[in-house]
Amino acid sequence: MIRLISIVLVFPVFTSVLVWLLTRKKVNIFDLSACTTIVTNLVLNGAMFLRNGIVVAVVNHYSKVFIGVSILTSLLVSTFVYFLLQKVNEKGKVVRVARLTTIVLLGSSVLMFNYVNWLTKSNGLFNFEILLFNLSVKLDTNTSHFLLDMVRIFFMPIVVIACLIYLFYFSKLFIGINKEYRKREGYLLKLVRMTLPLVILISASAYSFKALDIRAMIDYYKDEDTFIQRHYVEANDSILTFPEKKRNLIVIFAESFEATYFDKENGGWKEENLLPNMTKRIKSGNAISFSHNEHTLGGMKSVPGAMWSIAGMTAQLSGVPHKTTIDVSEHEGDLTYLPGIISVGEMLETEGYQNAFNVGSHSHLFGIGAYYRHHGNHQINDYGYFLRKGLIPEDYLVFMGIEDKKLYEYSKDVLLDLASNESPFNLVIETQDTHFPNGYTDPSCPANYSSPYANAISCADSMLEDLLSWIENQEFYDNTTIVVVGDHLSMDTEYFQGIDDYERTVFNMIINPVDEVKNSGNLFSRDFYAMDMYPTILSSIGVKIEGDRLGLGTDLFSGRQTLYEKLGVEPVRDSLFRNSKFYNDYFVYGNRNWRVNKD
Repeated sequence: MIRLISIVLVFPVFTSVLVWLLTRKKVNIFDLSACTTIVTNLVLNGAMFLRNGIVVAVVNHYSKVFIGVSILTSLLVSTFVYFLLQKVNEKGKVVRVARLTTIVLLGSSVLMFNYVNWLTKSNGLFNFEILLFNLSVKLDTNTSHFLLDMVRIFFMPIVVIACLIYLFYFSKLFIGINKEYRKREGYLLKLVRMTLPLVILISASAYSFKALDIRAMIDYYKDEDTFIQRHYVEANDSILTFPEKKRNLIVIFAESFEATYFDKENGGWKEENLLPNMTKRIKSGNAISFSHNEHTLGGMKSVPGAMWSIAGMTAQLSGVPHKTTIDVSEHEGDLTYLPGIISVGEMLETEGYQNAFNVGSHSHLFGIGAYYRHHGNHQINDYGYFLRKGLIPEDYLVFMGIEDKKLYEYSKDVLLDLASNESPFNLVIETQDTHFPNGYTDPSCPANYSSPYANAISCADSMLEDLLSWIENQEFYDNTTIVVVGDHLSMDTEYFQGIDDYERTVFNMIINPVDEVKNSGNLFSRDFYAMDMYPTILSSIGVKIEGDRLGLGTDLFSGRQTLYEKLGVEPVRDSLFRNSKFYNDYFVYGNRNWRVNKD
């Protein structure tokens, strides 16, 4: 963070002082510093906006080179501004004073537009739920691409606006008023000059209202829906029967993994197949995958409340969506996270399982660690854990923490340790290399595509296959089921340009389930969503579910219709988008004074 602020503010001021001293102080130092800071920030803002991924990579991996280039850029800008100011002084030109309201209105418009544009462009599936979640979560300070965006969106405009205020109100260069110009200025031009900032602010507000889907947000809080209350099935001993011989479970949440990445021949979007290893596994019969397509590979359809990482994991492991009423920042520390839900981890803990969660970033990012601590008492192995264990150096940072290749290697050690105990185990792994923007392609993988995101996906497929092959060669594998699912649809907007006529779905694959379900259930032409994975995962390890439904999900191995299939995709989505008092009381606050499953 200090490095980024230095680039934005310290370097321009430093080079301005240097130029001022070398040129015998012929211009006002404050004028020079302010103008240099403005120009430098505009240049850097443009560079970050156009090639954000490249800038992040350079900051992470070539920090000394990036600092050197930044200092050189500031020096060149300072020199240019110096000669420009000197010319202005020589010719005696005076720029008119702008009113404070103009600066405030323009500044507000810039900040509003920048923030809204960042939210909508960087989140390809943006809706108001993601907005509320972004505003409420506790963020990880080591997430460099997020910090870079925040510097560009907030810090840079504030610095520029502060410099403008100085120039317009305190600089000797701008303090005068060109009376001759003001005499020639017509009333129409004065009107335009006075109203233009207001027009810009109104335009930015209108753009924000539409882009953030404020109307949907209003409707959300205005309309009450009882869908969740009517269809929720709570997990309890009366409907669940665990097998006598407990089966190990490994759940891998592959960041932003979609069935979209298959090639057209196999139900995907493009000609190239970015998941050749996963395709081979499914088509050879070594894995089961449910598809929305009639004859080809596919996946689960999107659903409100499961469109970002913790939401997708909550939906698939607890059977309920992640509603926007949840303030994740309040669920850290000793407070309980969604006390009303019953997760897979909790049920397995009750059955004597060892629970663990592995992730390459800090687990407190977006409240993820809180979920796994409070629901199943998982052992958390995250960036901080790997740091404390001495597995990575103090200043190690790749992409969002540690890269997936290292995460998989450390996960192997965790698996061997869990398997060495007599108790069955449940390990959840969350990957990150395919996170937007552009993902991270490990140096060990070839860059076969022009798109950096396509390379990251292809590399992830290869590394995932290596991990799965390793697991299959371990002694504990025969009694272990592996579930590989995407946490949500990808938010990388650049890669998915021109995909309007294709329905994107989330990847799913189950390896080595119990024999009883291997040949059951219809794999194709299924309309299903994230909550259906909740009972399906339990069924895959031999848990019998009376009625084949749990949470808001349906066991896909059963012959029963999902709620999407029974009620229709759009009606269900519409209901889940709406406010639910039952959800707030029952799951967020743990109030059990409700009657459920009464339809």
